[in-house]
Amino acid sequence: MNKMAILFPLFISFAIADDNGPQKTFFNINKFSMQIDHKGMFQWDETRHGSSGHFPKHAGNIIFTEGIIWGGKVTDKIGFDNDGNLLTDGSGDGLPIIRVNGSMYNSGLRAGKVLLDSDGKIKTSDFVENSWDQQIWRVRSDWRTADLSDDVSIYKNMSPDLLTEDDINEVRDQYQHDWEEWPANEGAPFVDSNGDGIYTAPTWDGSRWVGDLPGVENAPQTIWLVANDLENTSIWGSPPIGIEMQMTIWGYNSVEILDQVIYKRIRLIYTGLPGGPAEAKLESFYLTQFVDPDIGNFHDDFAGLDTLLNMGYSYNAYPTDSVFKDTYNLAVPAVGYDFLDSQMSSFTYFAAGSSVSDPDGNVYSGTLQWYNLMQGYLPRPEYPTQSPFVDPITNQPEKFVLAGDPVTGTGWVDGISLPPGDRRLVLNTGPYQLLLGDTLEVVISAVAGLGTDNISSLIMLKDADRIAQSLHDNGFDIKKLNVPPTTFEWKTSLTDTIIVNNTNKKSIHSLSWTPSLKIGATSSLDYLVFGGAGVMPMKLLYVTKDTILYKSYEDLAIKLFEDIPFLPRGTMRFRVSATDGIDTTKITGEDRKLFIDRYEYLSTKDEGIPTEFALHENYPNPFNPTTTLRFDLPELSDMTLTIYNMLGQKVKTFNMQSTPAGYHSVTWDATNDYGEQVGAGVYLYQLQTKDFVKTRKMVLLK
Repeated sequence: MNKMAILFPLFISFAIADDNGPQKTFFNINKFSMQIDHKGMFQWDETRHGSSGHFPKHAGNIIFTEGIIWGGKVTDKIGFDNDGNLLTDGSGDGLPIIRVNGSMYNSGLRAGKVLLDSDGKIKTSDFVENSWDQQIWRVRSDWRTADLSDDVSIYKNMSPDLLTEDDINEVRDQYQHDWEEWPANEGAPFVDSNGDGIYTAPTWDGSRWVGDLPGVENAPQTIWLVANDLENTSIWGSPPIGIEMQMTIWGYNSVEILDQVIYKRIRLIYTGLPGGPAEAKLESFYLTQFVDPDIGNFHDDFAGLDTLLNMGYSYNAYPTDSVFKDTYNLAVPAVGYDFLDSQMSSFTYFAAGSSVSDPDGNVYSGTLQWYNLMQGYLPRPEYPTQSPFVDPITNQPEKFVLAGDPVTGTGWVDGISLPPGDRRLVLNTGPYQLLLGDTLEVVISAVAGLGTDNISSLIMLKDADRIAQSLHDNGFDIKKLNVPPTTFEWKTSLTDTIIVNNTNKKSIHSLSWTPSLKIGATSSLDYLVFGGAGVMPMKLLYVTKDTILYKSYEDLAIKLFEDIPFLPRGTMRFRVSATDGIDTTKITGEDRKLFIDRYEYLSTKDEGIPTEFALHENYPNPFNPTTTLRFDLPELSDMTLTIYNMLGQKVKTFNMQSTPAGYHSVTWDATNDYGEQVGAGVYLYQLQTKDFVKTRKMVLLK
């Protein structure tokens, strides 16, 4: 049996699909929702919260808009006639050389393909499809039988309770149209079931689909669009370059963590301009992922970069956000973008209203400012002047800005140079050189993370990005996905105290944490609970498959003191790791601390009768202002506990006649027999009975 392959055809066909659909749609099959139009612009209108992207999809906004931008040095014969129309005879002067186009808050693109003649050359008239006739394509594999109410409620921005059968049928009919008319011959991806490289539209035989399947293999939802920059002057005053952009968007909902990811495949085909020379080329060419993240409130965001993950990201500057907390009772998420198959060449950012702000719109200076950003420089002054970003920690020029660690607060992190605000992310890859007919293809992931606060969400975001990268590296074969246990965090408070006695020794103390997930071939996880007293090395105490550990006070009073049985009290530290038997992931956050006072328990265990006389170390030691002196009597005794200074002078005497057998203690408050406070220093305390004398040392601090 041949393995099915996913094809992203590179040829341009003359068989044009029947465009009869919407000019914008939603990706909404998993926990993300994102609105995109047929030009590749991520639209924010007619959505909840007025933003393109939401996460979780029925909660707050996370992305206001994002877009793909490209630019470089163009060698061709571009020119315009006196009426401003593009010359198609190759008689232009080829200026300006620096050109930039793409989508930001507007788009410099038109929907549709570049049209070729029978010789495979770009036509000199009617060289692009009519933009207004072009739809955006969306398929889902279960469109025939799926409950589409959730899908339709997002698509129409309506409450599910208000949807009618007509609303749902309208969307189902569009799915059917796009499935049946899928534009595989124009470049849209399909599953090549028989491996012949030719798209055969599927037919339903009553139980299954026969033929090739539209969309990305195993992806429950795929979106495809095609646009070009041949007819428009860009939104930054640049003339056309001659690029056809094909964008494929897909995601997964059957695997946890992957349901927080949107994948995008960007294909830029250098078609050149009509009538242009065969030697036309692009040099010093860059592709940019632009993002305007608005995580809840737009005025309190930070930006950052993880160079190891190749990911730029945004997170909230504060632990909570009012949109997510007050409206949805959720922690504030974080969001990031990653070039999965291309090395990031620079990462920059800017902030609305700051000294580093958006490039100018509708004028050519904006093109030159963007070209600086693409190369890792400040937008102003504009190219060819190039001023670097400067790391405020090292005072050195930097093309990978904000690459510090917000989790530890080390390095250049956002908030040093600018206060929280409305951030923009600029991820660049390049430079590339493209000759006429060449294709540049880049796969990008948009990833979200949701923890318990802003920093926790950032940790979860990075975990999700590693999994998104792993799936890409395994050819998007979910069956091959096998990654370490995911990051998890404590639910138990940082510190706690228990007092153990004979009455409450069966009471329960618990440690709890959020689940770690195992994605891949091995699905079973064990949690290893380690513990240790004070600064002593930790050792493995318990193994469990649950995310909460219940232990009796008595168990803790014995188990945790195995290495220090003489201590009546102690502060214990706990740490948890998740393991699949191969890889291990340590819990995030500080070790949890539990102060255990087991003095009363020790005084009553074994029916309260010690087997020998003993004088134990006082606790605490050193101390200020009080300490406890503990001693054991195996029989009824007349005893004296005396405290001496280092000169041998009596300071305090405890006379205890006819003291019963058992575990006993007295508290010394650093006073003498006259009730006067004594000075700091070293003191001796001595237990004396008829048959036993023992002396120990203690230190009083002031």
